[in-house]
Amino acid sequence: MIYEQHVAIVAVLLRPDEMQSINVYPQKVGEELQFSSFTITLL
Repeated sequence: MIYEQHVAIVAVLLRPDEMQSINVYPQKVGEELQFSSFTITLL
């Protein structure tokens, strides 16, 4: 639950275009996992 919200927030803040990727999320899982792990380390 928290993970999904975190990804959504990151997508909105850094790349608004990624909002479209939420519809095709399975294709972006790999990128989002790596990207989220990076942002989590920042938090």
